[in-house]
Amino acid sequence: MQWTDVSEEEIMAFLGVVIAMGIVNLPELDDHWATCAITILPWFLSIFSRYRFKQIARYLHLGNIPSLLNKLFKSLHVPTRNLSVDEQMIGTKSRVAFIQYMPEKQKKFGIKVWALC
Repeated sequence: MQWTDVSEEEIMAFLGVVIAMGIVNLPELDDHWATCAITILPWFLSIFSRYRFKQIARYLHLGNIPSLLNKLFKSLHVPTRNLSVDEQMIGTKSRVAFIQYMPEKQKKFGIKVWALC
């Protein structure tokens, strides 16, 4: 299939689908477009074809948007109280030297990080 330019509406739809994928957490990206009667998710099919979604994802580069967002967020919110530090586990099956085991966490093996909450 040949490339067609992306419209502003498609970019907004793409971001919505990415957010929805975070809510409907499936093992594989393609599972969101499964057509099996038991596992079908018609909403994803109604927004994009799997091919078009992958095409946009492949060529969309946000450059320095994350650093711009960090600056924006810092200017909008300056925490003053009711803060806590929490340890969190990022589950992974990677073979890295700094994987930790935390038996009380849902994901027992992973990369431990500290978060300001």
